[in-house]
Amino acid sequence: MEFLNLRNLLVIFLIWGLAFAGLLAWHQKYQKQVRETAQRHKLKAEKTKPFQFDEPTPEEQKIIDLEQQFFDEYENFVTVPLINPISVFSCPKDNCEILGQFEPGIELVFDVTKIDPEALWLPISWPDPYQGPEAGYLKIEDLERASQETPPLPEIGLDVEGLELEPVDPVPINPQTIVGIVCDFYNFDTHETRTTRGSGVIVTEDGHILTARSIVDLNYLNEGLEDYQLQHCLIGQLPGEQNLPEIEAIKNVNAFIRIPFLPYKAELISIPIDTGLSTYEQAWLDFAVIKINDLNPDAQYFGFKNLPETFPFAPVLISDLPKVNEQVLSFGFPSGTTIGHRADIRTLFVQGLLSHITNYWAGDERFKDDLFMIEAALDTEDTAGGRFGSPIFWKGYVIGVHTVKQRQTLQTFNVAVKAVLEKLFDDDVIIPLEVY
Repeated sequence: MEFLNLRNLLVIFLIWGLAFAGLLAWHQKYQKQVRETAQRHKLKAEKTKPFQFDEPTPEEQKIIDLEQQFFDEYENFVTVPLINPISVFSCPKDNCEILGQFEPGIELVFDVTKIDPEALWLPISWPDPYQGPEAGYLKIEDLERASQETPPLPEIGLDVEGLELEPVDPVPINPQTIVGIVCDFYNFDTHETRTTRGSGVIVTEDGHILTARSIVDLNYLNEGLEDYQLQHCLIGQLPGEQNLPEIEAIKNVNAFIRIPFLPYKAELISIPIDTGLSTYEQAWLDFAVIKINDLNPDAQYFGFKNLPETFPFAPVLISDLPKVNEQVLSFGFPSGTTIGHRADIRTLFVQGLLSHITNYWAGDERFKDDLFMIEAALDTEDTAGGRFGSPIFWKGYVIGVHTVKQRQTLQTFNVAVKAVLEKLFDDDVIIPLEVY
């Protein structure tokens, strides 16, 4: 009996010992995890920097100053895009010598303060004095035949107050979802190149980007440029540790942040098919989808070895909308320079804009009685153009894509993301969007 009691006691002590050893091991492991977690948070805190805007280099400042100067004087200028060639004469008479001609796709800029409304001719500067005259004259009636009409402004208003909306909770904007885009085009007949610049937003984890069609399609609204083929688009993001400016910083400073390099290449996935659209809807449905598919050849020199397995992406919102006069936020890339010895090493600047909703517009055929365009008025100064494709954020969700800004009124027009999704469905384009 005593032996059994002793054995029982030994078993009990053994169990207690094992339990204590296990508890001690678990406690040590737990403490190690706590230390590692604290260290990770410490490193994350050290890596996360408060927002600081970049000071431009002297060369970059010159370009920014020129853009600012053009903005200040823009209200006195009118831009006329050409769809047909137009001859330049040496004097304002029909029997004068023809000095050369402007080709389709060129945009002529005139100072309206120097135009005589009664005149039959317009003086014009020649862009390249080595290949044509320094100055000449255009016949007004020739210009009317050669110029492209701009799309009419939206006319069919939409009362969104009557729509059944489902309020959503705000989400933070991930700075790395907003991208700068530089697209290169090539004409195989003339061996000429062209470049466009704009903005976009990553909307799927595999790298689909929502942007403006006018960035990736030179022939969109510009007849005569159909021979220019898109070669690729280069994509750049903010550095991972960089935060976006807060609302007050945008209001008071409107600072910019430099993107040092464009490490990714993207291919064109979709532009809207004209089938089922009215002429008005075709002119305003300025969106496209591109997808990151490769690295920039120079990426290796900037520490990029492989494409990421996933990309941060922004959710899109169709179930809720801001009310008229509510504030929305956009981020775009209005200023850009080329640096280094190769043309594909570029620098872009991201800059924020605040605006408030002023109206909603429907289409007149496919989008009749449906949300098509979002109109907003700028609340902060825009010092430069080139914001095509900028995402419009509300509550942290993408609700539209910027397409046009009226300089004189500071009104902006944006393709509603709801219209984008419906058109993608019409065109059988399936991408794994996160939609709310």
